[in-house]
Amino acid sequence: MKPNLEKRVMLALREISSQGPRLDGTGLVLVSGGSDSTALLRLLHALTPRFGWGLEVVHFHHGLRPEAEAEAAWVAALAERLGLPCHVRRGTHLAGQPGLQARARAWRQQETRALLAERGAAWAATGHQAGDQRETLLMKWLRGAHLAHLRGMEPWQPPHLRPLLGVERETLREYLTGLGQGWLEDPTNHSPRYKRNRVRNELIPLLEELCGNLPQRLETLAAQSTQLEAWLNRLPEPAQGVEGAPWVSAGELAALPALARGYLLHRFVERQGVGLEFRHLEPAVELLETNQGGWRLDLPGGRCLKRERDKLWLEG
Repeated sequence: MKPNLEKRVMLALREISSQGPRLDGTGLVLVSGGSDSTALLRLLHALTPRFGWGLEVVHFHHGLRPEAEAEAAWVAALAERLGLPCHVRRGTHLAGQPGLQARARAWRQQETRALLAERGAAWAATGHQAGDQRETLLMKWLRGAHLAHLRGMEPWQPPHLRPLLGVERETLREYLTGLGQGWLEDPTNHSPRYKRNRVRNELIPLLEELCGNLPQRLETLAAQSTQLEAWLNRLPEPAQGVEGAPWVSAGELAALPALARGYLLHRFVERQGVGLEFRHLEPAVELLETNQGGWRLDLPGGRCLKRERDKLWLEG
């Protein structure tokens, strides 16, 4: 198991490096102490002679659970045994805030980018594995993503490096057991309070029971989604311009099939720096076809989509 898994991860890293990122120099490894991130750290440490990188460990202390202090100490001790620097980032401001998961995620991303700049590192590796891919795809489906966006995470999404996306969690745990390396269990991973936990612990087992071979079915769906996006990206862009605000031609969008209309409208909105789920724009897809006059559609975050004559733009 040990040499086979190390070889698999080495090949995954070489495939990622073929997409552009240089994997030498300094790299950060984000380690919670769970089995996935601990296995990632041990694997990258084992592959250091082949890649010649300098690894540094990062642990995010959210300050939300009594175990957090002991977990930070455990990760720091592991890094010390491996001879690696360890950076513990503390999020003492997160407790009691609404939208905790989104705030914590944004804080981790902010801290990661700041530490990358501080340490002169080019990438930050995370322990996301095959099960996380399935969860991510299903979470997108539950939120109402466009068909062209029904897939998981990318192995390289600057600055994040994810070399374990093709590896199952059980395989990672077998690897750690073979090393005699323990890991930490986060009790919140079993709490039904969070939707992702329910997807992992309830929905995925049910889908496996009902259809069997769920990983292959979701991989096929993701591949078809990628092909659909590639086809949609080859469509001619509708007329666009900037006159007071960026606009797109409502008439040219309306002339497209609904699937393409929704995709190009969503892309136009994203280019304005507005992060909206596709479901929020679904009423506009129908309005473009059925209402040729002026209209407005209220959107989350106090914004609205407005049409006047042939121009469609975001306001607010």
